[in-house]
Amino acid sequence: MEVGRYKFAVEDKSRYEVLGYSSGNRKLEVIVYYPVDDSSVKGKKKGKYVSDVKLEHIHPAYKKGIKKFYPDTINLYDNVKPIDEKFPIVFFSHGFGGFAEQNTRMVIDLVKSGFIVVSVGHTFEASVVELDNGAYYCMDKNAKACSPMIPALFAQSRLMRLKSEPIVLLEEFDKFQNKYCKYMKGRVKVWADDVIFVLNHLKTQDTNERFILSGKMDFDNIGTTGHSFGGCISYYLCMNNPEFKCGINIDGALFGDYEGFMTKPFMLITCESNLNIIPRILSHRRTDTYRVIMKKQKHIGLSDAKYIIPNKSFCGSLNIEKMENALFAAHREFFSKYLKVHNSNFEALEKATNEEIVFERYEEN
Repeated sequence: MEVGRYKFAVEDKSRYEVLGYSSGNRKLEVIVYYPVDDSSVKGKKKGKYVSDVKLEHIHPAYKKGIKKFYPDTINLYDNVKPIDEKFPIVFFSHGFGGFAEQNTRMVIDLVKSGFIVVSVGHTFEASVVELDNGAYYCMDKNAKACSPMIPALFAQSRLMRLKSEPIVLLEEFDKFQNKYCKYMKGRVKVWADDVIFVLNHLKTQDTNERFILSGKMDFDNIGTTGHSFGGCISYYLCMNNPEFKCGINIDGALFGDYEGFMTKPFMLITCESNLNIIPRILSHRRTDTYRVIMKKQKHIGLSDAKYIIPNKSFCGSLNIEKMENALFAAHREFFSKYLKVHNSNFEALEKATNEEIVFERYEEN
């Protein structure tokens, strides 16, 4: 099985854009990755990791790495015919300041396991998004995750060193976000609404014969994953929208206000150093819950940055093969279990664990 990619943009006429230098309605970038038969790509050229426009405006560290490791192509094909079957859908949201392609390696592995993955570019809070009319928008420089920055960093450092029960850590995190991260709290619903709008748009295209994935999307089996702030969005969607059956949070602090308990299967994949800023996943659960802890790993290294920017001080010292084996297996087996209802017992993930990677289960009987 190979991987196809289709890009388009949507405009939400019910919401006015409040960020950046754009006027008018909120516009979003969408990248859909989908299963393709091997015979459909014979003789076709593989696609680029990111477009030339994105490469020009992305963070310099990524630009240098992409030119080195993906100078021409990556292992997927643009606008090719999909396999004539229906597949479960997994939505992906990038991190704050990230970009829609930031976890392409993970996405390719997931698609080859029989999923459609929809990556949403959150305009003005991604490093850069590109629309299908050629327009592009870089991150709004006024968008700040924490403020004031220096006191917030000291407070975050103290929080990450605390040793206590999850319920106590949750109280401390709430104090932290209410004091320093009011902007992020206010953007959680905006990003979630971005994903929901894209989902609803895809539903309208399901009977449109000109749409490349018409009739191929299984809207009864939808999951969500995301890195950093995108992981927070994954949790929020599972807590608040019945259409999302399960989700994964890749090292994302849970900004926002929540009531009640998670009742859908959920997984946390996290660096060991960030355990204290994501306590709610364990403290408020009423369902199968899983946690993968990566030691010697850093936050940004749970994306393609681990491959593109092989800097230990930036991405952590955990071996890239070990990290990707666990990250990819976690996604494959979790979504197979809860969207395809396979009898997955996480054998591949268990095999990927070692002294540096811990897999914990909190399954409901």
